Amino acid sequence: SGVVEVEFGYIDYLLNPSINLRSGFVLMPVGIYNELHEPPTFYSTRRPEVEQKIIPSTWRGNGGGIYGSIGENWQYRLFLCESLNVYGTTANITSAGIRNGRQSGSAAYAEDFALSGRLDYEWSPGTVLGASFFNGGIDQSRLSGVQSSLLLWDVHGRIKKGPWELRALYANSSISNADQLNTFFGFTGSSSIASGQAGWYVEGAYDILSVLAPGSDDALFVHGRYEAFNTQA
Repeated sequence: SGVVEVEFGYIDYLLNPSINLRSGFVLMPVGIYNELHEPPTFYSTRRPEVEQKIIPSTWRGNGGGIYGSIGENWQYRLFLCESLNVYGTTANITSAGIRNGRQSGSAAYAEDFALSGRLDYEWSPGTVLGASFFNGGIDQSRLSGVQSSLLLWDVHGRIKKGPWELRALYANSSISNADQLNTFFGFTGSSSIASGQAGWYVEGAYDILSVLAPGSDDALFVHGRYEAFNTQA
């Protein structure tokens, strides 16, 4: 009548700063928040809708890969894991997006694998510009005569200057042979699985204690966020 889940768990083998190994139940290195997906790493009590509907945080998979830094400013990650699963007892990927296509560790189908990666450039602590991607089949050889794959990518940035911080992200995904998936599941019209999904957001925050209590070790942020997304873009 209940369930216990491991959110993520992996082993890192540190070789040198430029290349290290990671293996286990790893977090997909996609978006701003998936790898750091708990408060207080984001403002508000909820992650952006775009990083739930378009990028399905919290998102993890069985596998591993390499990660490291190039010089003083570049960081990268590249992982191979099982891909999403479009079909369970019913359709997992629907007009509402790809979120329910995530899998859960030991119960995962692994007929289709996916490659995910990330590259970030950090000018100064807290100021980062980067991009990430996820690409793999999603049918898991479970749909007779139908093969489909997902390509998801994003560009993202964070700028931190004194008491100010600005974050922004644009994400886009495409599903191949969406028409065949809709035929298989009997979806039509507004219930159809879309061949494309997209979304973006921008958010800013200001530490008002920098004015009210200069020199304080604490912070109190006033923040705002605007976002838009379409799971049937």
